[in-house]
Amino acid sequence: MPHWFYFSKPSNLAFHNLCTRLQPPPNLRSLLGLGLKFCPAPKYTFHDTISTLIRFSKNMKLKVFYAGETDDPEHYNPKMYVQGNWVPQDWEIPPIIRHRITTFKAKMEPLFTRRFGRNNLLHHHRRALRMLKNQDDFVVINCDKNMGPAILETSVYVERAITHLSDTSTYERLTAVQADGFKNKITNKLQQWLKEFSKDCTKGEQKFLRQHLKDNITPFPHFYLLAKVHKTPWAERPIVSYPGTLLHPLGKWVDDKFHHIEKDIPSYILDSHHLKDLLLELDIPPGARLFTADAKSMYTNIKTNPALQDIRLYLRQNQHRYPNVPLKALYYGLVLIMKYNVFTFGDSYWRQIKGTAMGAPPAPPYATVGYGTHEAKMLPQFTANILFYKRRLDDIIGVWCPSPNTNDDHEWARFHTWLNSWHGLEWIVSDRSTSVDFLDMTISINTDNKITTSLYEKKLNLYLYIPPHSAQPPGVLQGMVFGQIFRISSLCSNEKDKKKHINNFFNRLIYRGYKRDQLLPIFSKAITHYKYNSVTSTPKAPPYSDDPSIPWRQMYLHVQYHPQNTPSHLYQQVWREVFGRPHTGLPLTSLRNNSGIRINIDRMIVPHSRPPNLGNKLSYKKLDAHIGPTV
Repeated sequence: MPHWFYFSKPSNLAFHNLCTRLQPPPNLRSLLGLGLKFCPAPKYTFHDTISTLIRFSKNMKLKVFYAGETDDPEHYNPKMYVQGNWVPQDWEIPPIIRHRITTFKAKMEPLFTRRFGRNNLLHHHRRALRMLKNQDDFVVINCDKNMGPAILETSVYVERAITHLSDTSTYERLTAVQADGFKNKITNKLQQWLKEFSKDCTKGEQKFLRQHLKDNITPFPHFYLLAKVHKTPWAERPIVSYPGTLLHPLGKWVDDKFHHIEKDIPSYILDSHHLKDLLLELDIPPGARLFTADAKSMYTNIKTNPALQDIRLYLRQNQHRYPNVPLKALYYGLVLIMKYNVFTFGDSYWRQIKGTAMGAPPAPPYATVGYGTHEAKMLPQFTANILFYKRRLDDIIGVWCPSPNTNDDHEWARFHTWLNSWHGLEWIVSDRSTSVDFLDMTISINTDNKITTSLYEKKLNLYLYIPPHSAQPPGVLQGMVFGQIFRISSLCSNEKDKKKHINNFFNRLIYRGYKRDQLLPIFSKAITHYKYNSVTSTPKAPPYSDDPSIPWRQMYLHVQYHPQNTPSHLYQQVWREVFGRPHTGLPLTSLRNNSGIRINIDRMIVPHSRPPNLGNKLSYKKLDAHIGPTV
């Protein structure tokens, strides 16, 4: 048995069994209980050493060639960047640099010796994993709200999806021939959009859009389901996976521009931390009550044409506020995305004919701005009653103050009517109360008429944190602890609540196989870092000590992580010997390129990528790759 079986074996192993017709195979609890983010160790160390060193060599030559140049913000957008294949010729790089690159690669190759790696799964784990990958009776899916994995029959999964897609008012079934016609139509529409609005895009954005259109392999996104196990009975959440599809690049462009407009909607909130900061500023009068509202299937219930018309009118009336946003190009790109959302489910093709295009990058700002145009008419009607009103997509929170001069119940009912009077969208409104659950907080009004908040956790959450023997890159545990400590410290108002949630988090990590001696120093450091009870907003990154006028101070050596890879400090030692503090010659920071510009590269960073996890190995998003009957 491996050492982790005796010293760091998780005791909290669970998954959601949603099967009703067939009994799932035994011994799945010990595998799925590891969580779908668990990374089995690859069979061999060092996934692809040749491409790693080739990538390093290429990037070093580019940084030497372009030393001293900064990215032009007019033409560079990191969200829409296509890496070119051009590499400087040897004669364009100083001989001493070429020699050091060759020396570095020669010294690194022995450290990249490929060998068999120790497996971090037990024999019955590997057998269960092979069985799940090779059978077609069951499908493993993720649960909504990050509540762990679930298993159910493939036939039930397909039936649930088809039942959802059978709503003929929202979806249209397409044949393969019709889908191919839409592929050609979308391609032509994209080319027309690029031709008409090319001046509204930077050179980098034009390259990004054209390159992805040219290289596209998968024209349509994939439809799949998440399980809402916190509902009784459990329900499904439809998801459309957009990356790599025809409309995805345009969607990223529209989303990038639309985000500037979304933030100007008065009801907009970024996250729970932003909401808490706003709530703490309130002066709550006696008798005020909290309320929440949840839109019923917001994305699919928004009527497309009326919503687009409202957004077009809003953009036209407020164009003076966005002089740097190409509003016409944004609007016509949005129309293209919302009206041509064609996707696949297994071997079937579907088109969404109503609602927000599910999965499209600009879907959140579209929903925010779209309903925001209605809120601009609704909220002035209730200034005497609504002290506070914010919305995160399809979730509303507000503070209602009863009016002494009017019938309060009548005004409350009238507010319900206004909420539900935007193109058929229906809202489920809670009762007015002194305490509500919203996002991941429990928000309350105490006896002193002050807002207090605490962390809200769903009862069915399995808390399947990544176990210590997962083949994850170093730093995952520290990042996990720091992130959760910040979340607890910033969302809990009461000192007692903070201690309770931090203790619960600590114990849950113990149940997942971590040791007290390993956790205590990290928890202590995290609590000290966030000062435990004084965090009121999103944490700021530590100040970067480098001179911002000197770009590109670091090189990257990208390596896929394996627990038995050569330690990173040996890579750093080679870097120091060859580039940093060579025994002979000047360090890299003292050398110049052929243009006479100093090369300001003074460090190497080794970012690790993770190997495929259980979620990747048991992926269910593309059922056409699944053995068994067609959809």
